Amino acid sequence: MAQVSLTPPSRKHIITRFGGTHPLSKALVFIVIVLLSTVVRLANFPRFLPYNDHFDEPSMLLLARDWRGVEHIAYIPEWLAGYPPLYIWVNMEVQQLVETFFSRGWFVLGDYLYALRLLAAISGIVTTCLVMLLGWQIGKAVAAWFAGLFWGLSPVVVEHNNFAIPDPLLYFTCALTLNLVVFAWLNRQHLRRISAALLISLGTGLAAIYLKYSAVYVFIPWGMVLVVMLHQDFGIQSARRQKLVWVGLYTTIFLLAVGYLLFVYGAVNLNNNEAASIRGAGMLTVVTAMFDYQRLLHNLTFAIWPIGVGFFVGLVVLGVGATVLNRFIVKGQSVTSDWLIGALLLYTLGCLVITSAYFDLGARLPTDPRDITISFVRHVLPATIAFCVIGGAAVAHVTVLLQRLVSQHQSVQAFVPVVVGAVMTVLFGLEALPRTILNFNMYRLPDTRVITWQWADNNLPLDGNIALVRGEIQSTWNRYWGGYDGKKAFPWWFTDTLPSFATLQSSDLQQLGIAYVALTDNEYLEFTSNTDTQPLFQTLTPIKHIAASSTVYGPGVYIFRTFPPQRQVASVIFNDEIAFTGYDLDSTLYYPGDTVAFRPYWRAVGTPSANYSMFIHLYKVEEQMLITQYDGNPSQPDRLTQLWDDPDELIIGQQVSLTLPGDIQPGRYRFAVGLYNYATGERLKLANGDDHWSLLLTIQAP
Repeated sequence: MAQVSLTPPSRKHIITRFGGTHPLSKALVFIVIVLLSTVVRLANFPRFLPYNDHFDEPSMLLLARDWRGVEHIAYIPEWLAGYPPLYIWVNMEVQQLVETFFSRGWFVLGDYLYALRLLAAISGIVTTCLVMLLGWQIGKAVAAWFAGLFWGLSPVVVEHNNFAIPDPLLYFTCALTLNLVVFAWLNRQHLRRISAALLISLGTGLAAIYLKYSAVYVFIPWGMVLVVMLHQDFGIQSARRQKLVWVGLYTTIFLLAVGYLLFVYGAVNLNNNEAASIRGAGMLTVVTAMFDYQRLLHNLTFAIWPIGVGFFVGLVVLGVGATVLNRFIVKGQSVTSDWLIGALLLYTLGCLVITSAYFDLGARLPTDPRDITISFVRHVLPATIAFCVIGGAAVAHVTVLLQRLVSQHQSVQAFVPVVVGAVMTVLFGLEALPRTILNFNMYRLPDTRVITWQWADNNLPLDGNIALVRGEIQSTWNRYWGGYDGKKAFPWWFTDTLPSFATLQSSDLQQLGIAYVALTDNEYLEFTSNTDTQPLFQTLTPIKHIAASSTVYGPGVYIFRTFPPQRQVASVIFNDEIAFTGYDLDSTLYYPGDTVAFRPYWRAVGTPSANYSMFIHLYKVEEQMLITQYDGNPSQPDRLTQLWDDPDELIIGQQVSLTLPGDIQPGRYRFAVGLYNYATGERLKLANGDDHWSLLLTIQAP
């Protein structure tokens, strides 16, 4: 049995083995992490745009528009009064850049969100680099690799790192501040270096607070290094005076920044949900919540969830075990600084304690993609930054211990970091990779809410309001919150503001100005399985069902019309392709100069083979002389007949207005409706050989 040497190789010798001995090969290893981080963020940041599926993004954007003075926004400025200003300033600048570089007549929510999410994705890529750098400063190459791997490729981090909200920039400023603080500590023997690093990190820490007031925890490690600087003897006579000058500068900057927020900007007026909950609970309740062990445990679980709870706990156990063996058995030099690890742990504790004051993320980790999106894990992701580095440091300890145990076998020792790195990377990837692939495929799918609003924009006349249940499709036609970008402005009402559906008929909805009812599959099932609301749905006219499936994202959607065609037509089918099923016509009795308002309704028997036009001709009975006519699209202007691909869809034609001549003779007239191929002029035939359907109108003398 080979004897284990208790004289370890130097730390530098061990660390440089990771990724090979050539500097270029080591650099390529870390470039891989950065590239992968870039790919997953740039591939996923648009998500389901133009549909917006995150509630907080429009709030920030609308507040920025109000601050710019380009649009008066109701409710938001009062609700977000005193909100941390930095992200709103950034949002304002991004909006102006979008409007400057993209020439459009008008902009919609998705235009701005695309640019803001791209900024968030870029900040996430840079944050990955900073997390790697933090890992390098604390545990060199192995720690850097895994810190970057965890942050750069965790599906949870990637998702929440791509939203157009302050949090992605907060992660960036926290990571940058921690890097500068660690740099300051590593250079604690040099007064200028530590002082300058603390000055810059003070600025980045204040930026974090200007993004989110709760980020005061970022100053915990900063304050620890400041204490180190104040107690450090730098071996120069003027050190005491210089330290006082630096501290005076720090104090001045801090007081000016905080004073602006409190006395000029009005941060004390903050009235968002978190601030309101703290005010409503009272200080004693808030302090109790901060140190409630269950809340802390829940929030801790969410903070390590992006890495993998079981995986991270296993890493820490292995890392602690390796540290003990390194220190007390092998008697080797420590891979990391206990002081720096302690500073990171205090930073994470501060983040969790402060977050617990206003949030308990709960005992159950979400698994459904929708639940992950709306989860509040973003509030503890600043702590995840430190946990990524701590996890990386744990792997570094394990790696160094194994290298020291095989120190007599140089060829084996060189491969230890590679083997450990490969094994740990695979273990992390077993959970992260399937979720990443799932997200990538999911974000490529068209969203049913976008499909619904595009269909409605092309097919529904603006005859009245749309009734919606507050739920999955409540923002579908909301330009401000859902991102609706159609040409038609559909008004809507929520069903909880209307009388109970159990007491209504379709005619009652018409009187309330409701022309359409839109429901998800689940909502439809709930209403139609309830005996109290069944009668209403027996009087509604189904128009369209947009089905949920594996090829789309989002719920299935039913669209109903509150009134059927005024007159039904049976067995009128043109060329076995298009069925004429009914029409709206207020009267069959007119006077010279009157306007005949006619709207047809259609169904596609099969997908039409050509784009057909509709003609309406008015003849006197038993005569062929044309009195007046109309030619145009049989449905709404943007819905050509070759796009009629759903036999179950009721296609609503546009309302046609025919003005009768003022000198038209009283009598009976044929109102003829037909279809023809506008490219060839050929008319479509009915089963009886006729090329039109007709009804009789009566013209009376005035």
